Amino acid sequence: MKNIFSFYYPPTKESCFSPVEISDIKGKKFSLPKYKYLGFRLPPKIDNKYLKSVGEDSMSVKKGKNMLIFTLADGVTWRGKGGENFPVPSPAKKVADLFTSLIFKVPILEDPEYFLRFYFSLANKKIFEFNLKRLKKKKINWWNIDYAHICALLALVKENKFFYGVIGDSGLFIFDKNGNIKHQSKPIDWFHKNYPFKEFIEKLKLLIQKESKNYYDGERLTRKYFRNKLDNNYIPYGYGVLTGEKEALFYVIYENVGLENGDVVLFFTDGFEPFLKEPEFKKILMSKNKKLIANFIKEKREKDPIKFGHEFSLYIYYHS
Repeated sequence: MKNIFSFYYPPTKESCFSPVEISDIKGKKFSLPKYKYLGFRLPPKIDNKYLKSVGEDSMSVKKGKNMLIFTLADGVTWRGKGGENFPVPSPAKKVADLFTSLIFKVPILEDPEYFLRFYFSLANKKIFEFNLKRLKKKKINWWNIDYAHICALLALVKENKFFYGVIGDSGLFIFDKNGNIKHQSKPIDWFHKNYPFKEFIEKLKLLIQKESKNYYDGERLTRKYFRNKLDNNYIPYGYGVLTGEKEALFYVIYENVGLENGDVVLFFTDGFEPFLKEPEFKKILMSKNKKLIANFIKEKREKDPIKFGHEFSLYIYYHS
C-alpha cells in the first residue's frame, strides 16, 4: 500500500518528566511535575525501551476487497494514587489494542456507514466486558478506580468516498491537491460547546467547584459529571470516550466526505497536534516523501522534546 504512510512515536523522557503548568478548579495556575500529575512513579533512569513499553496508542490497517479500513486508538491514562509504578501494559493500552484488533475479527460489511456503527457498538461492548472483569464489584471513583477507556477513530475508503467515526480527541484533516483544508473532524468538546441549555452547564460547573478540594478532584469530578453524560432528553452535553458505557455511543461522530485525486487524508492521535501548527509542515506533507516527513518529525522532537515529544500515531493517505 504505497499510498499509505504510517508512523508511531513513543513519549520522550523529557515529555514524561518535564513540569507542566495546570490550573486548579478556581483558575489559579501552578506547575506540577508530569510524573506526579500522571499519578505514577516512573523509573528515574528511563530509557527508550521502557518508553515504548508504556505507550498507550494502537493502530491497524486492513485492505478489503474494495475498501481500505484504518483504526486508531489512544488509551486515556489511568490515574494512580501517586505511589504506584506505571502498569505495563496499562489497562488503557489493552483496551486500545482491543479496539484496533477487531478489524481482523469482524466481517467487513458492504455498507460503510452501517459498518462504522456496528464496529463502534461491538468495540464498546467488548470494552464493557473487559472493565467488568477487571473491576469486578469495585465502586468507581473516576480516578484510581475507573474504567479503562480510549479515544478512537475508525475510517473507511471506498472508491472516491471517505467514511469515518471518531470519539474523543483523535483528529482528522483532509487536504486538497493544493494543500487547502477541505474537511476537519470536530474536536472533543464539540458537544459541550454546542449544548443548547447553558444554564444547566453552569450549574454543573458550580457543583464541581463546590465539591473540589484540589486539582485532582477537579479533574476527577469533571469525569464524573461530564464524561459520556446525557441530559433527560438524551442530548450529550459533555465529552465522549469509549468506556463500555452505552451512553458513550451517543458521542461518536460519523461523517463522510467525497475524495478527489490528489487529496491527502491525515488522521492521528492527539500527541501529533503541535506539528500541525508548524509553517513548513504542509509543504512537507504534500511532498509525498515519507523520508522527508520522518526527518521533519525527528528534528522537531529532538529540538523541542517537551513540545513535540508526546506519544502519537499518524496515518497519511494519498488518494489517487
